[in-house]
Amino acid sequence: MREWKDLLFGLAELEYGSAEPEQLLNRAAGMGLRLRRPRRVDRVTLRFFLPEDQLDRIREAAARGGGELRILSRRGGSRLRGLLRRRIGLLVCLAAALSLFWGSSLFLWDFRVLGCETLTKGQVLRALSDCGVDQGCFWPGVDVDLLRSRMLLKLPELKWMTLRCTGSRATVLVVERGETPGLPGEGRADLVAGKSGQIASLSVLRGREQVSPGQMVTKGELLVSGRVESITAPPREVYALGSVWAETWPELIAVCPAQQRGKETVRAHNVSFALKIGKNRWNFPLYTGNTLDECDTIVHEYKLGVEGLFSLPVSLIREDRIRWEESVVSADLRGEMEAHLKEHLEGRVLSCDCSAGERDGLLFVALRAHCLEDIAVTVTGGA
Repeated sequence: MREWKDLLFGLAELEYGSAEPEQLLNRAAGMGLRLRRPRRVDRVTLRFFLPEDQLDRIREAAARGGGELRILSRRGGSRLRGLLRRRIGLLVCLAAALSLFWGSSLFLWDFRVLGCETLTKGQVLRALSDCGVDQGCFWPGVDVDLLRSRMLLKLPELKWMTLRCTGSRATVLVVERGETPGLPGEGRADLVAGKSGQIASLSVLRGREQVSPGQMVTKGELLVSGRVESITAPPREVYALGSVWAETWPELIAVCPAQQRGKETVRAHNVSFALKIGKNRWNFPLYTGNTLDECDTIVHEYKLGVEGLFSLPVSLIREDRIRWEESVVSADLRGEMEAHLKEHLEGRVLSCDCSAGERDGLLFVALRAHCLEDIAVTVTGGA
């Protein structure tokens, strides 16, 4: 507490020189002055501290003794007040900046969307804007429950959503509706072959099987019938359920140019800047050159703020416009195409063989596989 008081009212370090410096202590005590931490430097010198507002009185006491009083240093007090007066403009600007930061933290300037799978971030942000939550929105006045109800009406694909605000940054958490598990329908349905193959095994839960293991079937052939006959009752129609595993021999072919052209050498590189405040943008006329059709444009946006604390509606935008020189790119096209074809195989792959060839500047890759897969396809109403 004393340190703050000394900083506010000022404290001076003084040195008094006289034949009998201890006499200053007696005179100061008689005048009601309390010298702090007095100590003798040598036989004729006394050093001590004194509040700045008592300097005139200690000078009077020193003059009575005929000694010499010197001020060694000062801190706080008049020096601090003088410094503050000279820096009043800086303090005003600092106060204005702090007020701006605090006020800006009450409005939303940055949005982050999490949880999107089929919906896009743009769709969610447009729906939020239609519900009144957009850049510059006063977030303490947002009713999250009411916003959730409106968003669910705007986007039927949503199952749940919420809005979390941290300073001027908003995080939108969404949960999309999953596909409803298929339930057995009413009426008759048959299982037919979705592709040709040799039956390996059957697992029929409902219906009457029409094929047996080892039998060859073609695409569209009836595998499990939804018409069930009985000796003691008339025939009845059911929704056939089950799986039919068969060995298949799919053949896939892919074609692409034998040489791939890409971008390697930079022919021209230009940079332009823009300032964005809120939704308004001002371009700096620092760039003249190629049109957008001839260049690739890479946009970098630097937002003013501190991650996780606050964000201001001010951004510096840098656009790099690059014109590339086309050249032939060396790549393992055959390996890439084989991997792409294998991704289209279904079921369990028992064996796989690939071949490739070039003709007329084109690369042909053929894949022949031996797979085990479920070929049953449901057909309602009877096959």
